[in-house]
Amino acid sequence: MSSSSNSNTEVLGRENLPESGVLLIPNHLSFHDLLLLESELKGRKITYLVDGNSEYDRLLQAHLEKDDVDGLEFVCDQGQFEAFKKAVHAAINNGDVVVFVPGAALTRCGQTTCVPSATLKFLLAAATPVVPLFVDYPKATKLAIESAEETDHAVFVFGKTLEREAVNVANYLENLLVASEQSFSQRPILKSSLAFALLQGLKKHGSSVQVIDGVDGQELGFDKIFAAAAAFSKHIRKVTDKKRVGILLPPGRGGLIANLAVVFAGKTPVNLNFTAGPDAVAYAIKEADLDRFITAQAFIDKLPKFPWPPEEKLVYIEKVLPGLKLKIKFWFLVGKLFSSARLAKMLRISESGDHGEAMLLFTSGSSGDPKGVVLSHRNLLANVNQFGCRINLDSD
Repeated sequence: MSSSSNSNTEVLGRENLPESGVLLIPNHLSFHDLLLLESELKGRKITYLVDGNSEYDRLLQAHLEKDDVDGLEFVCDQGQFEAFKKAVHAAINNGDVVVFVPGAALTRCGQTTCVPSATLKFLLAAATPVVPLFVDYPKATKLAIESAEETDHAVFVFGKTLEREAVNVANYLENLLVASEQSFSQRPILKSSLAFALLQGLKKHGSSVQVIDGVDGQELGFDKIFAAAAAFSKHIRKVTDKKRVGILLPPGRGGLIANLAVVFAGKTPVNLNFTAGPDAVAYAIKEADLDRFITAQAFIDKLPKFPWPPEEKLVYIEKVLPGLKLKIKFWFLVGKLFSSARLAKMLRISESGDHGEAMLLFTSGSSGDPKGVVLSHRNLLANVNQFGCRINLDSD
């Protein structure tokens, strides 16, 4: 897929737009988007489709009403459909790019399109060649650790042309989703490593965010969590050369610090299912090639029937961390003084992860042996972004 860009716009799939006439249906189109689109389509004859029953932004409305702007107004009324179809076909036969301009609509953050399904069905019923256009603004769904430089621009993705019997609502929406995925996949954050992203987040919100452990209500700031995990990561590097480290802890601050420490050590955490049977656990340990397991004595005491690995392979978090007090204080201090990039170098954390293994999960094994599920850095960073943009995780 080809792409082009300037300081304001990144354009993907430009080759999908045919030289002949076509109906372009975007997911949304602001006044600013419309100007960018006109610049991208410079040299082509544009005819705008305006919904007579929709409200438009004042600037957008004023632009559409200019003498040198060609437009066709329509309403979604079956009684007027034949006249609408005839006008659209005439423009397309003339080689025009007929651009539907969606009206103002209330939508959820991260919603794929703001075009009502009834309007979309009416437009597609005209049976003309159709190109879906996905207009995206990464800054609308960016993570706190993403920079303005990486996200403050528009992305236009032209989907594949739909023709003849392929012109229907299902195919349009599928192609629009493919276009949205192409836009999302360009995000630089997805090439980062989970460890570096976590480091950036802990650093950025160090003194402003607290983790509350539901077991005892204890609060722990991100700055203290970073310091403990950084110090512990050095210990983990010393006790094993293996790529992966087992974790046998319940959800809580201990489990959080253990997972962070393993990630900071450049290794893959494997959180073993302590409710699984002995055979399933043994199989997972063998498949993951584990020789060290982070746990706690109190947890061992609660699960006496669990098939615990040999004592020499266990790393007791409550015994190791007290011995790292001075090192934890050191990392707490440097965490305040140095940048994320400098801290990453000190911890030997790679800033690049992308498709590499970041975490290994095992299924419950309900249909045979447990299956190892590798999650990449890209998987996890994308999931956090998608989760956040759908439920509006603002600072308040």
